[in-house]
Parts: sequence; C-alpha cells; structure tokens
Amino acid sequence: MTVTELLAPILEGGIRRTHFFNGRLLTAEDLRADQAADRAKRGQLGRLFGRGVAHGLMVTPVPGAAAGAPVVRVEPGLALDGLGQVIELPLPADIRLVQSSAAPPTDGGLFEVCVPPMATAALPSGVGAYILTISGVSGFQGRAPAAGLAANALPGGACGSRWAVEGVCFRLVPLPFSDIGLPAGNAADLARRSDPESRIMFRSVLASACLGLAPLEAALAAQPAAAGSAGGEVGAIATLAGSGALGECEVPLALLIWRGNGLEPPDPWAVRRGLDLSEADAAHGRATGATMRRLGLAAMLHFQHLIAQQPSMLQSSARNHLAALPPVGVLPTNTDWPVFLGHHGPAIATPVDPAMLGAALRAGLDLPGALLPPPAASGRVDNATPYEVLDGGNRFGFVFRRLTSPRLRVIIANPLPAGLVLEVQPVGGGTATRGSLAPEVRDVAWSVSGGRCFIIDGAAAGLHRAVAIAGNLPPSISAPQTLVAGRTLDVILAAPTAQASPTTQPGTQPEKNLPQPARCVTVQRLHAKLPAKLRLCMVPEALEEKNDLPASREIFLRGLDKTTKTSGSVSERDEKEMVDVSPDRKVTGWLNAWGDYLKWIYRGEKIKFISPAKLLVDAAWRPARNAASVREKPPAWAVFGDIAIPVSISVTKLQTRVPVRVNEARIPGLDDQLVEQLEKLGIRTLDDLAASWAERLRGPRPRPGWLDPVPDIIFEAVARTEKINLDRDYLAGATDEVKKTLDQLGLNDDVALANADPAALGKELGDTGLAGRLVLQARRIVPESAWSLGALALDAGLTETLVGLGLDSQGALVRAAAGGQPRDAIIKALTSDDSVPIDNLVGSAVANMTSASVTLAPAALLGSVKGVDANAADSSAEADLLSAKALDVGLLATIAPSQATALKSFGIETVYSLARADIGVVANLLGGDEVQAAAIMHGARAALDSM
Repeated sequence: MTVTELLAPILEGGIRRTHFFNGRLLTAEDLRADQAADRAKRGQLGRLFGRGVAHGLMVTPVPGAAAGAPVVRVEPGLALDGLGQVIELPLPADIRLVQSSAAPPTDGGLFEVCVPPMATAALPSGVGAYILTISGVSGFQGRAPAAGLAANALPGGACGSRWAVEGVCFRLVPLPFSDIGLPAGNAADLARRSDPESRIMFRSVLASACLGLAPLEAALAAQPAAAGSAGGEVGAIATLAGSGALGECEVPLALLIWRGNGLEPPDPWAVRRGLDLSEADAAHGRATGATMRRLGLAAMLHFQHLIAQQPSMLQSSARNHLAALPPVGVLPTNTDWPVFLGHHGPAIATPVDPAMLGAALRAGLDLPGALLPPPAASGRVDNATPYEVLDGGNRFGFVFRRLTSPRLRVIIANPLPAGLVLEVQPVGGGTATRGSLAPEVRDVAWSVSGGRCFIIDGAAAGLHRAVAIAGNLPPSISAPQTLVAGRTLDVILAAPTAQASPTTQPGTQPEKNLPQPARCVTVQRLHAKLPAKLRLCMVPEALEEKNDLPASREIFLRGLDKTTKTSGSVSERDEKEMVDVSPDRKVTGWLNAWGDYLKWIYRGEKIKFISPAKLLVDAAWRPARNAASVREKPPAWAVFGDIAIPVSISVTKLQTRVPVRVNEARIPGLDDQLVEQLEKLGIRTLDDLAASWAERLRGPRPRPGWLDPVPDIIFEAVARTEKINLDRDYLAGATDEVKKTLDQLGLNDDVALANADPAALGKELGDTGLAGRLVLQARRIVPESAWSLGALALDAGLTETLVGLGLDSQGALVRAAAGGQPRDAIIKALTSDDSVPIDNLVGSAVANMTSASVTLAPAALLGSVKGVDANAADSSAEADLLSAKALDVGLLATIAPSQATALKSFGIETVYSLARADIGVVANLLGGDEVQAAAIMHGARAALDSM
C-alpha cells in the first residue's frame, strides 16, 4: 500500500463526475456518467440509514386466487436497499408467486447490478419457507428521435428510447431449514404438523431464526466485537446474504410459508426491518443500539401479529406455542399473564400510569428477545430470562419487558414460620437485598410441594448467597452462587423452623406441635425404569409388630437396627437393591417437610438425623399382576439417618377415581373381622390395600399351620380397583341401568358427564335429582379445566353473562354454539366484550375436554394393552403413555358414537392414530367441522405430550 503525505489528495475510489469546459465534445456516455455520480452520492446518504423499509410495502394475501398459484398484494411504499438505493412502489401491485414467464425486464442502467442473478424459487409440493423481497430495476419507455451519425447505429433506426424508468421487481428467496441454525427442534418435522398450535410454533421458530436470537445472544455473551457485521444483518438473513442467496440490492418484505396446497398468511415482521441511523462502529453495531432497536421492534411486532391471529395461545404457557419471547410486548386485558409468561414472569404485576407505557416499550427495544427452551426433566425452566409486567389497567392491558438485572428465585422446601425474611447477600460485603413471598403461582409444576417461592429482583450481578431468617432462629444459608444479569438463578432452602431450637423458656407455654406433613405426594418421571406417574405415601404405622396383624399408633417409627433385622428396618441387602431418587425436587420438598416434623417429634431423644434425607426405591417395582407378584417387603424407604419409614407406591391411573372404603369394595371373602384389622393398620380404602405389601398385613412370617390369604387379598384389591374404574362403580347411584343410559347418550367418561346437560339427562333417566347429583360427582372428580368456563380465561363479567344464558360448563357452551338463539346471544355477548371469536372459545373447550378424556381414561395394566407383551410391560416406564395411546377413540368425551364409527372405518381407532392423522381427513369424517377436528387432535396430542 502506498504511503500518502499529509494534505495530499486521495482520489482512488472516489465518485467521478463529468468535467465540463467550453469546446468539449459531449457524448451520451459523459451525461450518463454524471447521472451515475448523482446516484452514487444519493447512495452514500442512503447507506447511513441501512437496509430496510421506510413505510408501506405491507404484504397481504389476495382472496380468490388459484390454490396452486397464490397471489399476494404489496401496498405502495418506500425502502432502501443495502447499496443505499431508494426503491419505491408508487401503486399497489398483485404478485403471482408462480412464475409463468422467465423474460427479464429491459435494463435501463439506473440500478447497480443485483447479485445473485434475478432468478426466483419455485414452490414445492410439500412444505417450504420463503422470503419475498423487493429490489430496484429499470427499463426503457417511449421513443425519441435521433440525429447525426449515431442514428444509423440504433436498433430502431432513427429513434431510441425516450425514458429510462426506475421500477421494482419481486423475488422469492428459499429459506432452507438445515442452513440457518434454527434454535428449536427439528423444523422439518414441525413443519409437517397441521394443527394450529404447531403451525404457530413453526412460524415462531422461523422468525426466531430470521431475527437471529440464538447467534446474537451467543455472540454478545462471548464478546461484543464478534456480534457485529456490515449492515447489521443477523441470523438467517445474514446467512443468506453471506452465501449470496440474498443480494445487497434486495429488501426482505415478508416470510411466506407454503404447504403444498396453499399459502399461509404472510408474516412480515419476521424479516421486515425498519430504517435507523447506521452505527459508526460496524464491529460493535449489534451491541450498541440502533440495530438492536430495529430487531427488538421487529420481534415485538411479530409477536403482536401472532397473538392477533391466534389469541387462544394466551390461555396457556408461551413455551407451548412460541420459540422466543420479544424484548417487549403488549398483552390484552383479559390475558392470564402468570400462566402465559410462567417462569419468566414476576410474582406480581406493577401498576403504572398508562401514559408511561409508551416510554416503557421504547426503553425495552434495545434488548434482544429471549429464547424459550423446553422445560428440564424436573418440569422447571433452566436460566429462565426474567421479565417485568406493567399493569396499565382495564383499558390498556399489560406490558411485559425483559429485565436487565438478575433474578434470584428461592424455593422454601418446608412449612414457613411466621415472620420469615429472605435476603440475598453479596459475598465479600455490600448491601443485602430482601425479597417478598410470591403469591400463588400457577405455572410452576417444578416447585416444591408444600413450599413457597420467593422472587428477588434488583440485586447486582456477582457472587451472592441466599439467607432465610426467622426471629431468633439460626438462619438457613445457601452456598455462594453467581447472579448473572438478565438470568434467573434457582436456589432451594429449608426455612429455619422452631424445631431447630426446641428449648422452652421456664414459665412459658410449650410450643405447639407441628402438623403432620402431607402423607402422600404424586410425582412424574421419577426413574427411567419406573412407570411415569406415581403416588408415594409414608406408612409409619407399618413398623410395629405383634403376633397377629400389627397394631396402629398415630406415630411409631423404628430406628435402623442392623443387628435384629426386624421388618421395621432397612437391611444392607435391601439398600443395595434400591436406587436413590431424592434429587427429584418434589420428593426433596416432601422429605424435608417430614424431616423437620420428625426432628420436632423426637427433639428430646438422641436420634441421629442425616440431612438431606433420601428416598430409596426398588426400580424393579411394578403393580401386582397376580398373587405371586405381590411384594413381600416395602417397595421404598424414606431414610432420615437413624429413622426410616416404609413408603408405598401406586400408579395414579390404577387408583379409584373416588376413594372407596375397603368394606364397600366387594372383595370376595373379605369379612368384617379382616376389614376391622385392616382399619387398625390405617388401611381404610381400596387404594391403601392395593398399594400394600405382604409383611405389612401379616407381620414377618405366616403363623404355623395357617393359610396365607394376604397376597390374594392385595392382588384382588388391585384387580377390583381396575374393575371399579372401568365399570364406573365409584359413582354413587350409578346402577347398571343408569350406566347403560349414560353409554347410550355418549356420556361414557367423567369428562363427558361433567359437561352434560342435567335437565336432558334427568329426562332420560326419569330422575332429575339423580342426574344433577351424577353431574356434580363428575365435576368433583375431573379437574375444573375440563368443564369450567373459568378455564377459558374469559373476563369475569362475560363469564357471568354466559352463566346467565344457562351455560354452566364448557360442554354447554359447545352445544349452544352449534346454532340457534343461544349462539346469537353468545355472539352478541362476545362482540360487546370485544373478546375472542366464538369459534376460538369452542375450539379451546373441545381441546380441554379431549385432553382430559385422554389423561383421565381408565388405564388397564400395561401387560394387557394390545401389542405389549409381558416382558415389555415389566421393563417399560411408559405405562401411562402406552395405555393412553391405545385408548379407543370412541371413549373420548368430544366424539359422538356415530363419529367414532366413521373414524374407525377409516382406520383411526386409537388416540395415537387420531393424533397423527391428517386434519382434513378427520374433519371430513366428523362432518366437515374443521374447528372441532383441529381442537380434538390438539387435545389428544397435548395429553400424550404431557404423559
């Protein structure tokens, strides 16, 4: 490179203008050079604003176009390309996306050459994603006479083109799934799904890739200099530009998704960018403001676009529908935001003056959006990005925006003492930050049973520890951990409780005993070799022996005695055959609560407690399939050091829907004396008996010369439980004749019964009172989300209006919406409330009922499921899932008997085949109702995914 002296001009690469002087012979080339210089100067100015859309150029579908040759309309507007050239569409243009002619326009020489050559993509037979771009072109119009020698050289003789006109053209740029670093899942698999939830997720995944959230966040975390690139492009846009697939002269307008037989609504904000002043330092451009604001605004507008098209997504967790959250967003007034934001949201919303919401939105646009990773095995979300929620009142709804400060989420694993205070203290000195107890949080399946969640915002980043303080008790202190800005850190603490310092001062009243913790806990995915969903119960009464059946005391525990090896101890051999499943968060909280309780009970005795407690489970445990497979010893032990308590295990799907007392279970040969002895052991219900083991009922050994009926009693309890569920004998008043009527009416499960019309059912049964009691029983059995209007996230006033119309359940809403005057009244109520369309409400209700039908269906033992042999049954941990997959479609609450027959005639016989079927086929078999078909399939898939 040549070294240049100060003040010496550098002309290389500069803009060249024609130099005019008297007597110079001017040619057309000289004048065109001067025009090119003007364009180059304007391009320098244009590049200050970067590539993007100044205004207009919105893309919408044109109705009535042929399915195989869709047409979109582009509104007038103005944009700048990557070379700084102005692109203007002065009039609306309808663009056919299937090219019928390959003839390029005549080049008028007014725009830079576009790279790559102007070839457009063809729409595939399957699913494809494309970016619709606009670029500048030029062509000639009109004729002008020519004189002199040059006229003979013109192709038209003595005439040439009068005008060189600036115009535009459009192109489809394919968006390959494999080359753009999609941040979630297998895009091709997701693309093939046709239900509304999967379609929204697919669009969100593509938008996240185009917004570059994953590479941007990784680059910013590594070093800001690595995050920059010329033009501020990120993600899939940068990838396409870098490979040459997207030219500098092209401006992306909309993301288009083609599904073989039709075009989905265009998604502009996934790829569309606004204008802003370019950064002076290109290497740090993404980290220092302007580019981030453009991306943040695009992410926000994309989010608002999606929820406007699919408002039902706001009724459940965002991670069920979206791959990412924008840095800021606006939620309608009726949104249940704690459910939607889940782990990302705060404990409570902050009320603000609505006039400040605009400033709050603008302030949040400088941050990147947040990816939504799937939950961990425990159900929680690791490193959940925190958001704050601003409550703008009934007129303005809620604004949520990403927090830049760290968040500490502390789960207190045992009952809380009065006056508990939580602090986060910086290690090495500094001001401690105190937190408040979070209210009931609905989207925290991972939180500790019986515990509470503290949220602490506002602490500075760095090394901290969480401290729980209560009165004069010794504090509980966590190990030091690092708080990171914009991230949530989870810490589990045992709150300081009175049992930690049990002394009573002279002259004072003794402290009140702690209540016994929850006897049972329900857990999922406890171990790979165990069935999916289990119920664990502490059985302290099983430890005291007598010559006959054990007697019962309210509390009796036997220590670990390695010498006597009595039935009340865990032998070394037992312990080697079991696995420790204590790390499960729900189990941890349950054990901690029992540990604190035992310390209080035995505070005056020299018993060695070991913290943390552990739960030992025999991973080979399975429900008894015959009397020979009944367990001899407890299947699990809760070990607290010198104290161990037997733990019973049962599969939740193999329990009676309503507790059935042993004396009412009709087990053959179970006389009053045996029932009385069982009750002394604390075995009062059929579920207690089915989850027991032989030693518990008869002691260590059978008495000499006596028959041993215990294994048969336990197995018959298991078999009777299954029969009660299948026959619905748990419903009081459900005689054989009543059950026959229920089946004829299609009320073949509790979800359908909970949504039934009591008056119509009473007319069929001839007993209105019995009908009402049956419906009420069903509503007590199934969760409210399967029948209550409250599960539809409606405004309280609207819910009251619907109830006033006689709609007391989701099933009643579906029936009324089918037509007639009730439907008109519902539409009028919804319209006045400016709420969601009636079809969305009906779809949500049908999906809720379907999902509950699958989840709550009576499950036969896995060994009896069609296609699953005994060996698979013994080793599989998917009992719930496999039995649900094999569920007959005719048993779903939302499918009428005639519809079930139609589905089965087409080979759709089980829930699994229904979930994987083509939506068009299902809709046709259900009478052409696409809303019902989509909702039923969505509910079936959601239930299978959650099991």
